[in-house]
Amino acid sequence: MIQRIQTVYLLIADILIAMLFFFRFAEISSSKDIFSAGIQGIYLDGTRQSQLILHNWPLVVLWIVIPILLFVSVFLFKKRKLQLKLSWINLLFALCMEGVIILEIWFGAQRLSGHSSLTIYFLLPIFAIVLIYLAIRAIKKDELLIRSIDRIR
Repeated sequence: MIQRIQTVYLLIADILIAMLFFFRFAEISSSKDIFSAGIQGIYLDGTRQSQLILHNWPLVVLWIVIPILLFVSVFLFKKRKLQLKLSWINLLFALCMEGVIILEIWFGAQRLSGHSSLTIYFLLPIFAIVLIYLAIRAIKKDELLIRSIDRIR
């Protein structure tokens, strides 16, 4: 299981998505206040204890679903077709997550009349998308290898 490269790709993607909970991916500065955008929404002053200004439930749901599906797909190494389908679903959800993040930052900046600046943690879902795609390619390669071995028998 762990010897397969797609398992490593999926685990690293899982860790990257899970890390989003602890970091803010954007800051929005208005004329008098500074806000920070994270998984739960937009906060005033950028700390967890500060006031939550805007909620973002779709992002929270995606943040919960994606790591669970990634973790489950790691253990489906004997059912490669199902693992491949789950990986495609994860890729789609991760793309949706990145889109929701972009929309949250854009609408938050519009609503709070400020300018947004991205942090490096904005790229974590993009790295996860690349890793999920690499896992899909490796799963396909494994499936083709198994088919070719079955033909030889």
